[in-house]
Amino acid sequence: GRAPPAAAAPGAGDTDPTLDLLTAQGVVAEGLDPAQAERAAHATALAEGREWYLRLNVDEPATGYRDHNSVLGQLLGARNGRDPRDLAELPPFGTPYLTLVFPHAGWGVNAGDYASDFRSAQRLSGGNPVPGLPAADWAFEIRTDRPGTPVVLTWEGPPEILQRSRLIDRTSGRTLFPTAKVNAQGYRVTLTTGKGAFTWRYLGQP
Repeated sequence: GRAPPAAAAPGAGDTDPTLDLLTAQGVVAEGLDPAQAERAAHATALAEGREWYLRLNVDEPATGYRDHNSVLGQLLGARNGRDPRDLAELPPFGTPYLTLVFPHAGWGVNAGDYASDFRSAQRLSGGNPVPGLPAADWAFEIRTDRPGTPVVLTWEGPPEILQRSRLIDRTSGRTLFPTAKVNAQGYRVTLTTGKGAFTWRYLGQP
């Protein structure tokens, strides 16, 4: 994947009232140009917990192969479908390989595997914006060309987001708590068929 470590570039998605307000404040109060003001608005929203992102890492301890480039999160102005914040995952350059992707077969002409998957940070009630962050699920897969490969899945993100998250191993049916001590070193799994299917579930924040 080629995911950005933080909020995406200005003008990449839909407008959002909170983002528009923060951007306008940057233009009027600080004299920033619109692009600078929107970048500053995203930085403010991230610092205040109105936006967030986390990184998923997969490692193969026996060989050192890894993929540390997969990012998910919620951003002001992002869409729940495809938008420019969602970056496509390049196909493996050769073999052997190990990769973590967000597959989106239902995105029409944009269908495929993605390295980043950002969703809207706007919580709605009865169709109206309300404070807090919405609940959301991210389906992802770990893939290798070698069935039977043992790997370790780890995660990096804000503690308050991890606390309200669950990791679901759709292959085994297990549900894990990312902040539990037993998972402090990540989740070890063997890719019996060369692929593991998972869901990262965020419970939302009222």
